[in-house]
Amino acid sequence: MLYFHWEGFLMNYIWNNDTLSLHDGDTLVAEIGFSTIDDGNTYVVERTWVSDAYRGQGIAGKITTTFITRVQEEGKKLLPLCTYTNKFMQKHPEYADLLAKK
Repeated sequence: MLYFHWEGFLMNYIWNNDTLSLHDGDTLVAEIGFSTIDDGNTYVVERTWVSDAYRGQGIAGKITTTFITRVQEEGKKLLPLCTYTNKFMQKHPEYADLLAKK
């Protein structure tokens, strides 16, 4: 688990086979759903979700950045099918080298 402080709260990330989730204690705050292709070398981001109670605080960007950092560390590629992640990647050309070719 990876922990971080967010506006006075201690939150933690949990990476599973097909989700990266962010929790505030026992409360699910945000989640990225993904699958893999190309023998596990490419992550396909299918959805990004943030709980209504936590929206408007930059949490979608925070969980997306955490996901991208993991992709970089693993030396893999990213295919953003999710609308949010696709727009995030367009706004952050510094991550362009991570984009998989369709």
